[in-house]
Amino acid sequence: MVAAPPPRDVDEGNQEALGILEARIEAYAALRRRVEGSLPPLQPTTDVQAVYVRRAQLASAIKAARPEARRGDIFTFSVAAHLRRAIREALTGVDVDAMLLDLYEEHEMLRGFRPPQVHDAYPGWATHAMPAILLLKLPPLPDDIEYRLIGGDLVLLDTRADLIVDVLPRAVTLLGRGAVLHLRHHLAHGAVHALVLLHERGQ
Repeated sequence: MVAAPPPRDVDEGNQEALGILEARIEAYAALRRRVEGSLPPLQPTTDVQAVYVRRAQLASAIKAARPEARRGDIFTFSVAAHLRRAIREALTGVDVDAMLLDLYEEHEMLRGFRPPQVHDAYPGWATHAMPAILLLKLPPLPDDIEYRLIGGDLVLLDTRADLIVDVLPRAVTLLGRGAVLHLRHHLAHGAVHALVLLHERGQ
């Protein structure tokens, strides 16, 4: 009878996941550098519209260069498991409901919004803030690639192209039912708090 292999050490698994994450982000960053190098150089300008146009051009070029991109390309199974462990450890003893409510206190969205997808632009209604308690636990990222939270989903955002590169759904447990009902009571007509809709979608 062949003995089962010994269980892998958690630290070993973490190091492997970190190596995969670093390699895949570097591969993406290298692709972005190649794509950006093929675009006409952006001259120094104070024209905000020109900057927005250039960002949209870069995003379109990146999407064309990786047409098969999908969720999990960077947040692979092992990377996702590592990130979930890190988030779980970071939020131990934390009032997650209060944290998310504070994060999205002034952010509203119209009904019909779908959860974030790879190659989406970052939604204008969503917060660009990230809880420091999570950033201290999550693996560091290179310049212009950052973590964001959209409801309970962890998003990997290319800020240079305003492009969502990957998504880890339900990385953070969303609001309890009581908190959702409390929020509904205070909503203005025509718009609804982002976290309420994301909760209703089962995120």
